[in-house]
Amino acid sequence: MPRNVFTVEQKIEGLEKALASRRTPRWLKPNMRLYLEELKALREGDYQRARQLRAERKELRHRRRRKRKATG
Repeated sequence: MPRNVFTVEQKIEGLEKALASRRTPRWLKPNMRLYLEELKALREGDYQRARQLRAERKELRHRRRRKRKATG
């Protein structure tokens, strides 16, 4: 059994701190913002919005991957 299973509240708090930090890489922030919004939607019980945000994050990830393949 995993030791560190964070609650949704703990994940939200950690993401907010990470986004506020100067040390967080610029390229990670858009994905983190979407994940934060997804967690907030889940907390409020808006599962349709959470699913939509998850699909948006997935598309962002695939867009980045396709761009890397095209240049590299």
